[in-house]
Amino acid sequence: MPARTHGHGGVKTSPTYNSWRAMIARCWHPARRDFKWYGGRGIQVDPAWLVPPRGTGGFEQFVADLGERPDGHTLDRIDVNGHYTPGNCRWITVAEQNHPSRRQPGGYTIVEDADELAYRVSRGEVDLDAYRVPPLWPDLVVPVPVGVSVDLPF
Repeated sequence: MPARTHGHGGVKTSPTYNSWRAMIARCWHPARRDFKWYGGRGIQVDPAWLVPPRGTGGFEQFVADLGERPDGHTLDRIDVNGHYTPGNCRWITVAEQNHPSRRQPGGYTIVEDADELAYRVSRGEVDLDAYRVPPLWPDLVVPVPVGVSVDLPF
């Protein structure tokens, strides 16, 4: 199968394309180490950013909505418990994303320390189901047992 260039001047990949692929993999691939924090919690990708048959626009729509990834930036969800949608995503610097807390809509501050949360989950102090996000697109949620190979939607 020939490599696709995704409209990026003939290059096979770009920083923007890599961010798009990683976003989808975090939400769709149960074998990924970080799946439990994204797809495992119910975080989904806007169908307009998925390729058919699961979506409508794919990478090209992702770029149309967010633009190219600026140098030194990374993809961020404004509401960390929200889905990957045009209104909830933006490009921010790595320093901004690594800040230990983010201001949430409504004035709440959520402190994000993945290591501390993982430690508390391992000790049974935190139930990950309490962090599960309700689906926006339930027809796209397909339960896949760990260890089963799945085709990613890109």
